[in-house]
Amino acid sequence: QSPGLVGFLVAPAAVIDAVLSVVAGIIYDKTTPSLPIISGCTIIGLTFLGANLFTPSIGGLVLIYMLFMVGLSFSYSNIMTYSLSKLPAG
Repeated sequence: QSPGLVGFLVAPAAVIDAVLSVVAGIIYDKTTPSLPIISGCTIIGLTFLGANLFTPSIGGLVLIYMLFMVGLSFSYSNIMTYSLSKLPAG
């Protein structure tokens, strides 16, 4: 496999992450912080489970990675924001 092919396979997940991070931030602002964080961590856990239970093709791995990035976009930046908001000022 060539590095260029891998780049093309990973690119859709990067686009999903870029778009959904904004959506997850809006959800974080309008609801409780736990909603996007827990839902994102749940999606990540399900993708880990799916990756371990099945032996997918290249297309299946790309789909699992895209779902992983959905969970990551919902959880990662919101975990950082929530953690930093709990630090004392100064």
